[in-house]
Amino acid sequence: MFRTRRGIGMIPRSGDPAQADPAATGDETDRAGGAAVRGGRVRAFFAHLRGGSRTPVPDPVADADIPAHIQLIQAQGGVSRRLVSGYTVPVLTTLIIVAVLAVQIFMLWQARQDAWTRALAEGNGILQSVGDALEKNFTIVEQNLTRAQTAIESGDKDGVRPRDLILFDRAIPADLLNVMLIISRRGDVLVESGGLAPSPVNLADRDYFRAHVLQNPGTFLSAPFRSRYRSGDPTLAMSRRISAPDGSFNGVVMAGIRLAYLRSLLDLVRVGPNSSIALISHGGKILARSPALGTDGNFGADLRDGGILHRMMASGQPFVDEGLIGGPERLFVYRQIGPLPIILSVGLATADIYAEWNRQALIFGTLTLGFCIALALLVRGLQRGLIRSTEMEEMLKNMALTDVLTGLPNRRSFDERLDTEMRRMAREARSMSLLLVDVDGLQAVNEAYGVVTGDRLLRMLGRQIQRSVGRPGDVAARFGGEEFAVLLPDTDLKGAKYIADRIRSDVENSSMALETGERICCTVSIGIVTAWPTGRERPTHFVRMAEEALEEAKAAGRNRVSWRDCSGDPAPMGPDAGTPETPAPHAF
Repeated sequence: MFRTRRGIGMIPRSGDPAQADPAATGDETDRAGGAAVRGGRVRAFFAHLRGGSRTPVPDPVADADIPAHIQLIQAQGGVSRRLVSGYTVPVLTTLIIVAVLAVQIFMLWQARQDAWTRALAEGNGILQSVGDALEKNFTIVEQNLTRAQTAIESGDKDGVRPRDLILFDRAIPADLLNVMLIISRRGDVLVESGGLAPSPVNLADRDYFRAHVLQNPGTFLSAPFRSRYRSGDPTLAMSRRISAPDGSFNGVVMAGIRLAYLRSLLDLVRVGPNSSIALISHGGKILARSPALGTDGNFGADLRDGGILHRMMASGQPFVDEGLIGGPERLFVYRQIGPLPIILSVGLATADIYAEWNRQALIFGTLTLGFCIALALLVRGLQRGLIRSTEMEEMLKNMALTDVLTGLPNRRSFDERLDTEMRRMAREARSMSLLLVDVDGLQAVNEAYGVVTGDRLLRMLGRQIQRSVGRPGDVAARFGGEEFAVLLPDTDLKGAKYIADRIRSDVENSSMALETGERICCTVSIGIVTAWPTGRERPTHFVRMAEEALEEAKAAGRNRVSWRDCSGDPAPMGPDAGTPETPAPHAF
């Protein structure tokens, strides 16, 4: 029933905060009716679907405690939300990106090593082919010198002239030698190649002539010089000593090797634009170089650093250094030409070695980086979509299991929880209680003050029942039009009576302010059933027993509490009820 005091004989409530509805102030601003509450939630939900908000739809009762079923939904959804919106997805994405980058870096590093290996193989191939050709030509020239020396030293008792012995071997390229001479002990030219008349030139100042005067060095290779016979043509002299019968110095036989021919051999080799190939004497002079920095092929130039020559003569292993006469960093591979004091050097510029690798690294690096960025953006987009989907799923579950008017669990949520708790209590062999709460006189309130006021009253009662229950495991739900249900797991009849009487008393002592300044209050009737589930009962049987107890409380005058247990008859309990009679047996 409900009570209001208006006019003579009506005592208006003082508006004591302890007695008043704690949400009455906020409720008084809601003049649009009960439908406005439902419409507000629906509008908020569809606004979320349109992307207008990332926050959960607010509860229509802003200051009410969060019901247990919503907390359960949030807890269940929180796991998915943490997996989606927490560190899991970014960490996994980062690991994937790091793995992709690691694989790409390893592949690029392997390709760089392969480029280096190919460069070494290419350099060694050049050394092999060019070195063998040079060694063969130098060997042929040396053999001709040796034959000429032998013929001159042995003499010819039959009248063979020395100039007739000095004929070029057909195996010698025509452009290799520019002259072949027999020089007297005083440095005068006695015989010129091909039997030509000797020029009046004295060569006693040449290093190869002085070397043979002092001793017999065998085959001697001179420093590069400009030939007096060929208009300053850069030349390298290969010579042998002519000894008299008594072993004394008797002259020199010399072959002038054209450095231009040697450079032409080097020009046949195609190396990179920044690479070079050169012939170097043990004296630190450049004999020929390709590509040449001048018209003479850097003839006679000194090495930039004597350390390069020392490393070539000492280790024999490839090394990296700057160019022979400056320039970019190069990989040097080299070999000596036979027994001669000549080194063939191939300097492959590291820029040329890694030119193709740099191009591939730029292309594949850019593609990999773009892939990683696209993957990160895609995962971020999917993550945001999953977060939104998870939030909408939680809202849909909340709306499906929540009473829109009161914010309490609805009948569907309550039935699921009742079935779950009955099974759990059966497994644990514990008792449980169910309270059905009916609002007395709600229809009269609707008729007298309108449905809007009735809805406000139901919201107030829902909050009051929720606060009166207390324990986290207990469930207060909207059961029907003007009925509420309270599920009390692991609670005996004594505890259920205590909770029920507290609900009845709290509701009776509360009131709700109207727009006119009046206050209305109401009472509730409560039916209790307590049992020990065995797992074979149906939840509907449990509810039916609570309904019977509720009907008995209402029939006894309302504002009452009536109960049933497995061994008792219904007995009312209220402010005007006496001691209940001895209950009769009742089967659950």
